[in-house]
Amino acid sequence: MSGFPNNQSNPAGAIPVWITTPVGDISLSSTGSGDEPIPAFVGDSYTSTVLSSASGTSPVTLQTGAPGYYVTRLQVSFDPTCTLAVAGMVTVTFTDSVAGVIGQARAWIPAAFVAPTVPVQMLLTQSGAGYFFRSKSATSTLSVALSVALTAGSIRVAINGGTTSIDS
Repeated sequence: MSGFPNNQSNPAGAIPVWITTPVGDISLSSTGSGDEPIPAFVGDSYTSTVLSSASGTSPVTLQTGAPGYYVTRLQVSFDPTCTLAVAGMVTVTFTDSVAGVIGQARAWIPAAFVAPTVPVQMLLTQSGAGYFFRSKSATSTLSVALSVALTAGSIRVAINGGTTSIDS
């Protein structure tokens, strides 16, 4: 198995990526995770960070409760210059400190960077339309971490969401 859709070979050095969420696609119509009513949304926010060799595998905080928070999109962007000590899969994991894993993205990263002979853009993957997670604990935080430390390049991650009360 090649790790690419339909067992294709590696097209022009492409990096295969998968993003999964344990809650699947849930309608944003008026309910949150667990079909709870969504009270008092406050604004909409965008938060991002860069994971690099300096980050290692340590979690980086993206969002803190107080009073609560919600996430409507997870985004992960892999630089084409990313490398590992040994080629293999890297998992980017978004974790709520109370609920656990709320999303993951995976990509195969090489051990050595080979300069391309054609323009290459960064690989962007994101959760699908309708993704939603709501933290119901004022003390919970959302962090992101890599499963394996990079030796070069960087992975940019971002979330869309905001804060909300925890009334219900």
